[in-house]
Amino acid sequence: MDSKIIIILMSLVLVKAQFFEDRRCRCVCPSPAAVLNTSTTRQIYTGNVPPNLCNCEDVVFPFIREELEGKLYMFCPRCECVYQTRNTSLIMGVVSMIIILVMVLILYTIAIWSLKAVLRRRNRTVSRTPESTEQPDTTEQRTEETSLLLWDDPDN
Repeated sequence: MDSKIIIILMSLVLVKAQFFEDRRCRCVCPSPAAVLNTSTTRQIYTGNVPPNLCNCEDVVFPFIREELEGKLYMFCPRCECVYQTRNTSLIMGVVSMIIILVMVLILYTIAIWSLKAVLRRRNRTVSRTPESTEQPDTTEQRTEETSLLLWDDPDN
């Protein structure tokens, strides 16, 4: 029982830790090796800074200070920094509504299947009951009456 409580608390902490990313500065830059002419791959650097500090010097430079000590002027013009904002609570609400809708549809499908099964069983039991012999078969009587009328003597 204690392990379940610990797992629930850890999951709450992890979910709460994801809320800091509502605002961020995202810089797409070449790898530091590209400035040194050894690679051409690009890397993404993100930082939690105010919009006025969303630039290469404040977001990227703390990560690559040792590699490009004197060549920052060559590196930063190749970076594209964009300040992004998003509403994660709205996103989580929409995802929750979609999950609830899918669950309701699944429950509805299960209910329809079970109702079909109950109706099939009821139809089988009704068709298996013996028919009562008290009521005469009217179709046989009609054919007999019709045949008698056809063979009657027209002179009588």
